[in-house]
Amino acid sequence: LVPAPRAIFVTGDIAFSGKPEQHEKAAFWLEKVAATVGLSATHVYLVPGNHDVDRDADKDRHTKRLLGLLRDGKEDLDEALKDPGDRALLAKRMAAYVDFAKSFGSPADLHWSLTKDLGTFTLNLLGLNTAILAADSDDHGKLRLGNEQLARLRDTREDQLTLVLTHHPFAE
Repeated sequence: LVPAPRAIFVTGDIAFSGKPEQHEKAAFWLEKVAATVGLSATHVYLVPGNHDVDRDADKDRHTKRLLGLLRDGKEDLDEALKDPGDRALLAKRMAAYVDFAKSFGSPADLHWSLTKDLGTFTLNLLGLNTAILAADSDDHGKLRLGNEQLARLRDTREDQLTLVLTHHPFAE
């Protein structure tokens, strides 16, 4: 007898090129998958991948410049995410993904954390966004998490189970 799942985890590339209609199709499909195994959409947790980024947003001169500086390490990702204007430029690249994510269990934000009390233990879910700076086929070595996201890893307690969702593997 196979136990029923209690959650579904999706680690990115939900769309092909970050367009709203692609995320709409994915939402329909994911909701059907969840229902098939007896779960509601609120039990689906997700993080974006590089294909969830709408690269058309990078045609904006300010977005392109900011992205280049961040990818080259000449600007700090945490500072950009704290600045309302810079954050808006980066978020626009993932607007369809964030809108799509509102229907599911993980917070609809660029990155997130949740704590779930499961009775016998506490589960920390961390949704780290490795695709914030994804831009092209030359992404290797240019993607960053930022200290704010990494701090979420350090803030976990040893008596809790922590599950980290990312799309790209951590590089050394």
